[in-house]
Amino acid sequence: GVIRVDTPEHPEYRGYAGRIASGTVRVGDEIAVAGSGMRARVRGIQTYDLGEITEARAPLSICLTLDREVDVSRGDLLCGGEFPRNVSEVAIRICWLANDPPDLSIAYTVQQHVRKSKAKILGFSHQLDMTSLRPRAGDAALAMNDIAQARLRLSQPLSVDDYSENHTTGSMILIDPRTHRTVAAGMILAEEE
Repeated sequence: GVIRVDTPEHPEYRGYAGRIASGTVRVGDEIAVAGSGMRARVRGIQTYDLGEITEARAPLSICLTLDREVDVSRGDLLCGGEFPRNVSEVAIRICWLANDPPDLSIAYTVQQHVRKSKAKILGFSHQLDMTSLRPRAGDAALAMNDIAQARLRLSQPLSVDDYSENHTTGSMILIDPRTHRTVAAGMILAEEE
């Protein structure tokens, strides 16, 4: 989130608050907003417990001040180095958590960290046979605790990493918009296996 303060001690203060998903951030690092690509340098790092620091590592919650204003909304990722990929469709390995099978006719709410979007399940390439632990042809008749590989079409692009690279930006949950219950938890895959 963005923190704006205009006091005599902090005129026109703008801080960008959030939790570090992975890696380290240092004063002087160049960062960019994933999606827009707007760039800035880290001018300061503040924490609630430690005050002003020069370096912070995951999973610390921090507030960054930057050398210039950037357009950031709740849920946007600030990145140093390599950007996560922006996708409108994604392969995901899910564990189905609901009693009822997936409904391919509705758009589920997808929550990735704090960011929410809508997504339709396009289908399943395979399910994991829990007895043999081998893939078998998939369909929408998943039961509770079944594991399957699915494709999702997102209503708006999300910045994602493969789960093997980053658990925070590589995972998501699916929420049924009718009941507001979590129906699946998933890991984003590099490509369908």
